[in-house]
Amino acid sequence: MEQNTFLLLLTSILAAIATIFSIVGVATDGWFGSSNLFANSNTDRTAAGALVIISIVFLTVSNVLNLVFWRGLISNSADKIKSIVLGLLVGASILIIIACSRTIAAAATAIQVKDFSYHLATTSGILAFLSAIVFAHWLGRTSTPFVY
Repeated sequence: MEQNTFLLLLTSILAAIATIFSIVGVATDGWFGSSNLFANSNTDRTAAGALVIISIVFLTVSNVLNLVFWRGLISNSADKIKSIVLGLLVGASILIIIACSRTIAAAATAIQVKDFSYHLATTSGILAFLSAIVFAHWLGRTSTPFVY
């Protein structure tokens, strides 16, 4: 397998795992106080849930576009679409980390082992950021320099 296609496949795998962790993190009751993000009327937790859902959409769209690049359905000369994918991956990782920090502020308690949904969301943010780094590496290897 060529190294460029391997990097795209690695990006897709990392983004898919990050998406799954985000979905499980939002859907389960392992947040602070053994409830999900939408259980009570706390606006910080609801906003955090909305941010994670937006990041799930970003990760899904970037993963679909990444797989289209990997299969060769879009030529590698589509630099604007590559930049969009990179922006979506970075944006998703930033939104997930912001959502995790908002839930910590809303809980005002120490992080415990039983808060597994928080840990899944944090891992999801890290994986999304790693996939953005791998995609940026692939982008640097395959893109032509912009000349203005």
